[in-house]
Amino acid sequence: MTNRPRARSRSRLTSMLAGSVVTVVAFVLAVLFASGSAPAQTQAAPSNTSLPTVSGSAVAGQTLTASPGSWSGDTPISFSYQWLRCNAGGSSCNPITGETGVHRLVDNGDVGSTLRVRVTATNSSGSTSADSNATSVVAASGGGGGGGSGVPANSTAPSVSGSPVQGQKLTASPGTWTGTTPITFTYQWQRCDASGANCSAIPGETGIDRLVDAGDVGSTLRVQVTATNTAGSNNATSAVTAVVTASGGGSGGSGAPSNSSPPAVTGSAVQGQTLTATTGTWAGKTPITFTDQWYRCDANGNNCVAIPGETGPTRVVDSGDVGSRLKVRITAKNSAGTTTADSAPTSVVTASGTTPPPSGNLPAGAITLANGKISIPVTSVPEDQRLIIDSVRFTPNPVRSRSDPITIRIHVVDTRGYWVRDALVFVRSVPILTSTPPEALTAQNGAVEFQVLPRADFPLKNGYAVQFFVRARKGGDDPLAGVSARRLVQVRTAKS
Repeated sequence: MTNRPRARSRSRLTSMLAGSVVTVVAFVLAVLFASGSAPAQTQAAPSNTSLPTVSGSAVAGQTLTASPGSWSGDTPISFSYQWLRCNAGGSSCNPITGETGVHRLVDNGDVGSTLRVRVTATNSSGSTSADSNATSVVAASGGGGGGGSGVPANSTAPSVSGSPVQGQKLTASPGTWTGTTPITFTYQWQRCDASGANCSAIPGETGIDRLVDAGDVGSTLRVQVTATNTAGSNNATSAVTAVVTASGGGSGGSGAPSNSSPPAVTGSAVQGQTLTATTGTWAGKTPITFTDQWYRCDANGNNCVAIPGETGPTRVVDSGDVGSRLKVRITAKNSAGTTTADSAPTSVVTASGTTPPPSGNLPAGAITLANGKISIPVTSVPEDQRLIIDSVRFTPNPVRSRSDPITIRIHVVDTRGYWVRDALVFVRSVPILTSTPPEALTAQNGAVEFQVLPRADFPLKNGYAVQFFVRARKGGDDPLAGVSARRLVQVRTAKS
């Protein structure tokens, strides 16, 4: 009898413990389901389902446009781009430094090669890359002449422009050729005697430009152009230059550089075209080195502002230049000092693109802007087209301070080339290193401007860059569907 109370107590304890376990298990399950942790969801990195593509003409001076292809995986998915230059067979591809946008302006360095774009898709679960197919072999611009077929045949001889003065730059033109297209061109500079005879190739001088050096003084120069197509190759040679003189017109020259004829800009002031700077003529102690800085001016050629990062001898005219004039400032430097000289401004830059369709076929709400471009409301972009973020500009670039705002100017078009107004644009740094402004609408010219403030952890390092995610969409559309566009861009940073 004395054991029965103990048994009953033990039974009650067992029941209590069992009830507690059930309660705890029920509580845990409730928490898991409430937090979305049960059942577990599968996370998926981006997976390419159709390759990226490249549209446009593989011709120097033309613009290629990348499309990211189709991808599966967790959303949102953002895309970044890297253009690759490959051999004529489409292999041995190497990244082209700085070419990380949706568009690639084909330049003379691409002639004879093929191009691909590498798209990197990124989401919260990882990143995956896929390459487009290679373009056709890039052909040189112009020089196609009267078309035809067969081996290239020269109809207008190559030519050399520039001053045959030590320290000056000469530039070759391939002349005019007929034959099966595309035709590609290679160059070989030659040094001849003062009478233009006894010419021999200058080792390593196979570019379109030749910087005249001390070894050329007293000689003449010419360029041999080799034109190649699928049917074969042919050569043609330019006339020789005048006898090369030493810097200062043959009198030797001394002191800091002195400009005797100003720099000049050649090429068409049209969006998508390439402008080329010549250094002009200089005297002074040799050797003289030259650097370039391109400037954007107002329509009258005044109020000129340096274009960040544009410090090479060529300038690809872009949508931000339309309605402005451009010029180049040459800085000449020797051991005695430094001098600058400016070119005359170009004509007012005009927009590129094909002739707009007849007015009866324009999208609803289309208007023609003063620069000739067609502006349409985002509501007139149909579902079979897409928005394109064709230009993102940072000021300053590089960023050298955390206390000053960064201005970001974004331009939006659609796949037909219309400038798009009233598109909702969003921008934020990735990771978040600046303030994040709210979405804003593009103006009539398709542009919108944001200002962001760097945070305390914004890195200021030489050779470093901060990425920004940019999105453009139609109001009411899913941000990652419809006609929306996304782009990853970056701004350089530097120590102050």
